[in-house]
Amino acid sequence: MGFSFNRFLLFIKADVTENKAIYLSTLVGSFAAMVLMAVFFSQFSTVPEEIIHIKSTFNVFTLFVIVLTICLAFWDIPSKGKYINLVQKPASMLEKYVARLLFFVFIFPMAQRLFFLVVEFCRVLFCPRFEGDWFMSIYGRGDGESFWDYYMGVDQAIGTSLLFGWATIALVIYFSSTFGGIKSFLRVVSSFLFGLVVFVIFIILKKEYDFAMNVEVDGGVMEVADIYKGIIMSSGIVYAASSFAMMSFASRNVNINPRFRSIFGFAAMIIFMAMELFVYNYMIELVVSRNVSCAIVCNCVVCSVNLVWLMYGSYRNFANRQLSYCLS
Repeated sequence: MGFSFNRFLLFIKADVTENKAIYLSTLVGSFAAMVLMAVFFSQFSTVPEEIIHIKSTFNVFTLFVIVLTICLAFWDIPSKGKYINLVQKPASMLEKYVARLLFFVFIFPMAQRLFFLVVEFCRVLFCPRFEGDWFMSIYGRGDGESFWDYYMGVDQAIGTSLLFGWATIALVIYFSSTFGGIKSFLRVVSSFLFGLVVFVIFIILKKEYDFAMNVEVDGGVMEVADIYKGIIMSSGIVYAASSFAMMSFASRNVNINPRFRSIFGFAAMIIFMAMELFVYNYMIELVVSRNVSCAIVCNCVVCSVNLVWLMYGSYRNFANRQLSYCLS
């Protein structure tokens, strides 16, 4: 079956009705997370010297909530019985896949942002920390700073940042639709820890480079460390983490003797990681030679490739999971 909008809507209605406890629990948990975040950050100091650390902690906490939410999108696939029940519902696998992404990648994260605004508004209104406490001040937002500047930093980096962010989200979606529930969350954590280790080793090998130099970007001079350096440097972690996903994709989708699937998957991971790290090394060379514009283009190309294959692999693993159950 292809994609039918009417059938898609009927599936959403049936899925929400049957699994309303999961959907309601996600909404209640999201609101509770925003309340806990407000309580947690109200204990931080707001002196200027600590603002950068507060903002970074806030971003990490927010990312954690979003990742956990996406990992819940396919909570039922680890159970053979629940997955078979999902497969037997009158809708195509593509419709079921898109429906879960609609709720757990878009609707619920947007609801979390709305809950955050409500909680923060109430905090400022009823529980201000100091005289003149302004909206989001305890999260590192400066007095008079716009939301755009707080979240995005600089206009020139918005396109690169969004593409990099969606490539990272695609990695989380891949693990969610492949393993489901807590297993997918553990896989996400493992992949990023793996990526961090590879990144640290790479940087140690490149210790002779000065990554904090001034460079020319779009005709102006700015510090790479403030904008593009963070995106380009962080991409190394995501590249390695994506290669970790390649291991499961290759072992699940190549028709070879089951005894050799793990070996094949590991070999695919090593080859894929070597290719991406080769490009990453080239990007670093461009940054060092102050050719940041080309480095940004390379990063966007690799992020686009990862975004496409991770989303394809995500759907393929989800749709073909019934085959692995039949073979087990």
